[in-house]
Amino acid sequence: MILLRKIFWYITLATAGLFLLLVAIGFQVDQDTTLTPGVAGRHVLVDGLKLRALESGTGPKSVILLHGMLGSADDWETVIPLLEGRYRVIAIDRPGQGFSDAPHEDNTLAVNARLVRELMTVLDLKDVVVVGHSYGGSVALQLASDAPPALRGLVLVTPGAYPGFPTGVVERLITAPLVGRGLTRVLIPLIGDERIRNDLTEIVAPDGAIMPKDFFAKRQVLWKRPGPLRAYAEHSLAYGTDLERLSQSYPKLKEPVVILQGDADSFQSLRVTSARLAQEIPGATLRTFPATGHYLQYRHPQAVAEAVDQLHGMTIKNPRNHRGAVGPR
Repeated sequence: MILLRKIFWYITLATAGLFLLLVAIGFQVDQDTTLTPGVAGRHVLVDGLKLRALESGTGPKSVILLHGMLGSADDWETVIPLLEGRYRVIAIDRPGQGFSDAPHEDNTLAVNARLVRELMTVLDLKDVVVVGHSYGGSVALQLASDAPPALRGLVLVTPGAYPGFPTGVVERLITAPLVGRGLTRVLIPLIGDERIRNDLTEIVAPDGAIMPKDFFAKRQVLWKRPGPLRAYAEHSLAYGTDLERLSQSYPKLKEPVVILQGDADSFQSLRVTSARLAQEIPGATLRTFPATGHYLQYRHPQAVAEAVDQLHGMTIKNPRNHRGAVGPR
């Protein structure tokens, strides 16, 4: 009996050891960012990283589109057609997201902004308006704080600007040294398409009915890939510290800023913090939209395009909160 118990524990320990070994070593495979058939765009090499970019339009004036915490360049599918006739438009998969390589360091706001700045240089972009959604709006704010010469202004779509976003145990497990990447692959089958669809339905509410037919299916594929999940976890863990530091710079920003916010945003705190942000950035304009959720660019793509036009034309003159329209500046 004692011998059987010993054998049982040996088998248990050996199995656990093998599992941890597989997690730590066997799953330590870099994210495959190969552009598969049906995936639009190309890779642009920035600081040794391949960033997927959707490029369209021509002209001396440019627009860079930055998606949210877990997303891709495709999040701008309703906006790109409205801009490409007047500007050179570049929508990217941010580092570690979609089909872009992850950075060789923690995936923070500062790293994202630095790579966007270098992207401007690589593509020789001049006179750039940066449009950022959610976390992408935070990256745009960091970029403005860094003040690259080519930056003309910001359009912030339901942006994250102040700390207060919760993180949990899962994010810490995914980013754990040695075993994190393997654990991510182990956890992926537990997520499931239904869970992703339910979470997305909650996030996009009340705009779910107007989303493209393939909106959920595309994201179910992307959100179950280990690279984007790890990038999401890294964003989440660093977000509070990043925003606490970044928020100190808002009163010093010099570029014109337009903030677009839905008053039915599923992230309720953003409704308040967008108003606060408009007050803290000198001359910023806030435009709010009734019955509109977090993915505002799908219900009001024209409003995003109008804000870009006004920044490029420098016609916005009077600051502050102007509900339903961007006020003169």
